[in-house]
Amino acid sequence: MIMRKLLFALLPVTALLAGSCTDEKDQPVNTSRVSGTMPTVMIPTDVNKPAEFVTDMLYSFTNYYGKGVWTVAVNNIHYNGLPVLSFESPEIVPSSSGKGVYLGYYSQFPANNNMMVNSLGVLMTNSYNYYIDYPENNPPLGTLIVASFNLANEYTAKTITPRCYFAGNTVSKYESGGEHKTFTTDKPIYYMDIDLDAKKADMVIYNAQFAPEMPSIPRMQVLGLTVEPDRTYGYRIKGSGIAPIAGEGANAVPYPAFTFYDLEFHPISEDLTQGQLTFRVGERYSATFRGSYLKK
Repeated sequence: MIMRKLLFALLPVTALLAGSCTDEKDQPVNTSRVSGTMPTVMIPTDVNKPAEFVTDMLYSFTNYYGKGVWTVAVNNIHYNGLPVLSFESPEIVPSSSGKGVYLGYYSQFPANNNMMVNSLGVLMTNSYNYYIDYPENNPPLGTLIVASFNLANEYTAKTITPRCYFAGNTVSKYESGGEHKTFTTDKPIYYMDIDLDAKKADMVIYNAQFAPEMPSIPRMQVLGLTVEPDRTYGYRIKGSGIAPIAGEGANAVPYPAFTFYDLEFHPISEDLTQGQLTFRVGERYSATFRGSYLKK
């Protein structure tokens, strides 16, 4: 059994469709398979129950390339008070779009205890958000797999991509020369590194710039953030009073003049691929970022 974690990069989407066989004992012939654990948030429908992180749920995606169909299997599904479940979907005909390859099965089918699974959706998409300039038609960083499903309309499961680059617009507000000003830029890239077992996260901002007169900082780390499950957004990342580290390697130095306050990041899309980040930098800037880790 391939037990690698599906955390960031796997293979280009085209390679996932091409059919290089793996060696799993239960794998049918003429198939290719990608399998591994993916961090997941379980969100109960009951508003009195909290959302919970599950980090050891095993996902398998099998491509029957001779038939042009896929199946999706998920094992070790669990939540406090819920028996451990597993399921394998019926055959799914993939569809494609500018975002990647999509596997969707919307009719109900039973899990191993006859609890009904519905609204199964999987997106396999290339990741492109580099933090430095690359030529046009640059190759992808790797492949991200985004999955979700519902159990008997009682629990919704959504995978969390714990290492990814968010690109979008950062809007900063500040005062200069007695005037209130606003600065909008798409240059900063935000890299999130989330450890759901420890409920900690680190953030790296590439090309950090919060005003046109501010020199761009190539790399700024904001370390030791906290992560918590959230019923509304899936998860929240928070931190305050954290002095960033500017630079890299031997040149990295603390930058207390740019201490981050009231930092919060949370997803703003159902599939958790888009997010919003708000923060204050010292007494100088307040900023809001909105963006995605998927290619536009």
